[in-house]
Amino acid sequence: MKFSLLLLTTLLLVSGVFSLGEDRIGAFYYYLQYEPKQCYTIPCAQYRATKANSNESFNILGISFISGINANDFLKQSENVVIYGTLGGTQYKDHFNLASIAAFKPLPQTTSLSKTLAPLYSFKSSGIVCIKAPCPSMSAVLVNSGQTTNIVGETEPYSSTVTLFDKDWFFGRFYQEGNPKLLAQGSIVNSTFAISNAFISLPDPASPCPKVSKPLCNKPGTVGIFTRDQNRCVSSAGCVEGGACILSIPVCPSGYRLSSYPGGKFGCPVYNCDAKFLKETVVPK
Repeated sequence: MKFSLLLLTTLLLVSGVFSLGEDRIGAFYYYLQYEPKQCYTIPCAQYRATKANSNESFNILGISFISGINANDFLKQSENVVIYGTLGGTQYKDHFNLASIAAFKPLPQTTSLSKTLAPLYSFKSSGIVCIKAPCPSMSAVLVNSGQTTNIVGETEPYSSTVTLFDKDWFFGRFYQEGNPKLLAQGSIVNSTFAISNAFISLPDPASPCPKVSKPLCNKPGTVGIFTRDQNRCVSSAGCVEGGACILSIPVCPSGYRLSSYPGGKFGCPVYNCDAKFLKETVVPK
């Protein structure tokens, strides 16, 4: 009996099967917390979803993810993740299924991630255009409430603590319009948003990178180089004179993976430390 109950719980969580005709609550942002427990009866909720910026929380029996998301990035995690989705009722009172529309994972930090369910924000253009700085051109939006505060800029903890952190990629997520690609905990001080934790929408990049070919360098002594855009996709940047490169290879902090592409002087490697949960982008050999 015990084995059957545990197996049923596992199947519900992995498959995300939902009962037909269930009622749906509107889509909101939820902190998803893993609460492992040994079960002898059903229902046995292993997860709890707390509606961001509120005190409402729900027992979760089943979780489904949209195509392209690796469920293992979000299930049984020691840190809180964020799910934008809908709750659906089950045959058990006060127990729900959660269907994701988008899912966000926290960027690793060199210090322990806070598990507090702090206020959560998204970001968008304020529509204000200025002739000179500082300019409140962005708005911080308290999710699930719509409350907005105009800001003149932001600070983040990653570029000063994570070796070879890709700031262009990070701010490419921050400043995207449309569906949020980045959510953040933090505080607003003197109209500047100080990010304490950032949550990245997965998959990232959202669409596959365009196929790229290795540059054809016909001149003797030249090598092909690449550039990398805000989605971490590489593109050909032509040919340069080859030369000697530094042989030492940098080391990334825990939670990050070293990536490289030939793009520096003499076609030497350019290195970045990317979060391990991000899709690897391919450089032609």
